[in-house]
Amino acid sequence: MVRTLIEVKIETTNAIRVTRQRYTYVEFEELSEDLRPGDFVTFTLIHGKKQLYQGKFQKVQGLTVHESIELRICEMIEKGSVKKKNGKHLLYLLDQEFQALSHESLPIKSTFSPSKKQELSLFSSFMHGKKRWKLGVGLLLIVCLVGAYFLFSRTDRLSPALPSYDTLIEQKDYQEAFKQYPQKEEALVEQLYKEEAEQELFELYQKGHSTLAYFYYLFLTEQWEKVTEMKEIPQNTTVQGMRGYAYLAQGKIEEAELINQVLNNDTLSDQIKQAKKRMAYEYLRDKDISSAESINKELNDSELEEDIQVAKSIVNLLHKYQEDKENTKLSKEERKEAERNFTLWTSNLNQLGGDLDDTRRTK
Repeated sequence: MVRTLIEVKIETTNAIRVTRQRYTYVEFEELSEDLRPGDFVTFTLIHGKKQLYQGKFQKVQGLTVHESIELRICEMIEKGSVKKKNGKHLLYLLDQEFQALSHESLPIKSTFSPSKKQELSLFSSFMHGKKRWKLGVGLLLIVCLVGAYFLFSRTDRLSPALPSYDTLIEQKDYQEAFKQYPQKEEALVEQLYKEEAEQELFELYQKGHSTLAYFYYLFLTEQWEKVTEMKEIPQNTTVQGMRGYAYLAQGKIEEAELINQVLNNDTLSDQIKQAKKRMAYEYLRDKDISSAESINKELNDSELEEDIQVAKSIVNLLHKYQEDKENTKLSKEERKEAERNFTLWTSNLNQLGGDLDDTRRTK
């Protein structure tokens, strides 16, 4: 029977050494030794289809992710936010990953007998792995026993149970909510964005190193070019849709269309159509009727079609009034009248599509 390894799913990170979405637990432990101080990773431990643990690892000199999880689980056991039985079981499973690695390094039983020297080497390797596992368990028990001492003999030092995510949000303690519940990052950031909490989003980026919060902050403050250029951010359909809108805001319709070829997002599709419609009205105001007609062949928009016909008649009038106000054969009063009419109908032409621009500004 093939043993199912514990996998590590990477949620967010600022570490350039983290190049994959998934690692085995042992690989992730080795990787954590090579991270630089200040690097962080939020992750989920998965065993089969079951999620075992979600957490955030902040690199500190001399600390690996396995040691960090051990300390965190013991702390949670002390605070009562995790049952002692469940915490110990998780730590047992994680230690088994290293134990399994020691066992897998042993050769498969074959038809020949190893020499005495080979037997001694194999036994030494096995005992070294066994001692390492026992040493890890021993250290863990010491940490837990010390924690239990403070838990039961010094109740005045006992920390209160970890507040729930909802409680921290009600208290507007967003930094603590992100620190204690890193798996809730997306929900937290989206809530702050909906509340238009610019300062809170920026602080979540500055203090909590949330690149997602910074992305939403840039979008909220309409820094469109930075939105489209930002790279170190978890990719999902929402983020890509926001990038598409940012391209539209810069007048880059083609880039937005390329994004939507994959997303096929109804909202982004509508925004692209509206952007093209606005472009058509710009052509109309510039008296470029043929370019506006070309766009509407694709959009087939009845309102735009009607305004194109209106624009055609206005442009014809403008041509007439332009000629009249420069015609020296006409009287001075007639030329002034032509100039007034030219100004009036130019204003009427510029008003075409005005409601569409107002709609854009209110979004």
